[in-house]
Order: sequence, then C-alpha cells, then structure tokens
Amino acid sequence: MKKYIYLFFLLILYACQIEEPIPDYTLTTSVSPTDGGKITISPQSATYQEGRVVILSAESNENWVFRQWKGDMVVMKMQFS
Repeated sequence: MKKYIYLFFLLILYACQIEEPIPDYTLTTSVSPTDGGKITISPQSATYQEGRVVILSAESNENWVFRQWKGDMVVMKMQFS
C-alpha cells in the first residue's frame, strides 16, 4: 500500500507544472518629422501580449512620401499586400 501512496505522490508532483505567464509589451511609435504624417495602430491597446498580431500603417501627409520603418523591435513580421 505504501508503494502506491509514493507512486501517487510522485505522479502528482510530476503532473503539476507551473505555467509561465505570457509577457506583455508596450508599443510606442513616432513620426519624424512630426508634420510628415501619422501611424495608425490596430488594435489599439496599452500593452500587447507576446505573439499578438498588431497592424501598423504609415500614412504620409500631402507633399510627403513614406520612406522607411526604423527602430528597435522585439519581433517584426511584415506582410505587404
């Protein structure tokens, strides 16, 4: 009987796992020069969980042309249509 109790406790010990929380990230953007256009973020949120898809759209003002994305990014997958 003791053998089964030890086996039961070992089974419970190895069957229970601690789940790591999914990290959250803050997204900040800026336009340079500031009167050159704007960046639209969809969906809007204060923080984003790792793995969340966020769509960034650059829209230039009249007489301006969007040139490039710059900066530090954790992970960036770009898809152009």
